[in-house]
Amino acid sequence: GEVARVDQQHRAAAQRRVARDGRPVDASPHDDQVETSLVQEPWVDAHTAIMAKPCVGLQPATRGVASPALRGHDPHGRRRERRRRFVAMPPELQPWIAAAMALLDVRRQDRLLAIEPGLAQVRALAASVGSGGQLTLVLRDRAAAERAAELGLPQVTVLAHTTNGGERFGTFDALLLTPATGPLLAPGAYADLAKSNLRPGGRFVVDVPGPDMVPDLVAAAHELRWPDARCDALRGLADDQLAEVLRNAGLREVTGVLGAHLLSLGTPGELVFALAEALDLAEPERLELTHALVRRRSGTGPCDVLVHRTRLLGRR
Repeated sequence: GEVARVDQQHRAAAQRRVARDGRPVDASPHDDQVETSLVQEPWVDAHTAIMAKPCVGLQPATRGVASPALRGHDPHGRRRERRRRFVAMPPELQPWIAAAMALLDVRRQDRLLAIEPGLAQVRALAASVGSGGQLTLVLRDRAAAERAAELGLPQVTVLAHTTNGGERFGTFDALLLTPATGPLLAPGAYADLAKSNLRPGGRFVVDVPGPDMVPDLVAAAHELRWPDARCDALRGLADDQLAEVLRNAGLREVTGVLGAHLLSLGTPGELVFALAEALDLAEPERLELTHALVRRRSGTGPCDVLVHRTRLLGRR
């Protein structure tokens, strides 16, 4: 359970398996090799030891602990961008992750690559592969990556990295892609990730926001006359569009599965608070949108909200 820090100036071998001759150690001679771009991992000031499990073309990272003097700066003295406050969505507001996990049917001793899973599901994902399996988490938010690493799960490697679709993180039996909200990758990037990271026959589930993920919230924002772009994070991909791209990329057994969920909320404000970071809402905007949603729901009490996800499974 460690957060990866990649620093090209250091070349000491990591204590776990590292890539040799441009291919992961666990890749068999029959696995296809895919040319991919070099992954530049961000500096992560974790409180735990730092180690990388490299991708193709990635130099091994050193092992060590970030010094307090370096926090807020990278190893070369450059100022780091200001960190956003990380707010984890509660698992009851992300039911799609459990549904996607069940659909993927992860088995003991599997090598599982999970990109943007919910932080609350990390233990469940680790338990699904067992002590003999391997779980690699890829999270774009550094604070989330640090919190995942602090769980100290021995079969888990955490990478703080913004995925672009061109990476190869290794060779895996299963791939889970479950971003809660946008911005999403281009449809072809999901096919590239499956082809580059799965062994032949490996399984994948892609679960992303549908074209209108939370209709009630978007309608409330429209009533406030907010620009349409303010809700772009809740506008995702249609299942037929994504399925066609995956099939045309040569992936097999691509099947769409119903991704509608009914969220039971104590108050409408719970939904706004959970999505405030994704929508980049300042406090006055959060209150304004909450009031608009309360008006639509005709009350401040418990309510149910429909969420639409696009969910597909298949094999490489």
